[in-house]
Amino acid sequence: MKLSISRWRPGHLFAAWGAYWVALAAATLAPAIVAIARVASSKGNVSLSLGDWVLKLTVNAGGTETYAASAHVLPISLWVAGPPLALFALWLRARSRAAGGDEATPELLSPPAMEERVATRERERARRG
Repeated sequence: MKLSISRWRPGHLFAAWGAYWVALAAATLAPAIVAIARVASSKGNVSLSLGDWVLKLTVNAGGTETYAASAHVLPISLWVAGPPLALFALWLRARSRAAGGDEATPELLSPPAMEERVATRERERARRG
């Protein structure tokens, strides 16, 4: 079975977002986590600060700086939210095309509109045979 993005349900989308965030955290935070784990077993200091929209992490062990990293809040926000939002837009576009263009997908219809659509389809099926 081919799993295209137009066949995804909201659960698939949420799982893709979660997998992206786990991979992003693993790729960006792994060195910091290793440095913090080393300091946790000995005497050391870990500091995280936010100033001038820059997030700074510093790890000190035995009076020497063993790890330092900084990043501006805007790129962090774009890395965290950008790809999931782009995937959401692609998912919506693919679902609207699969549903027949401008017609709303059944998940977006109100309950009365959904009942009317079901009744119309049942009448069409009954007419056909």
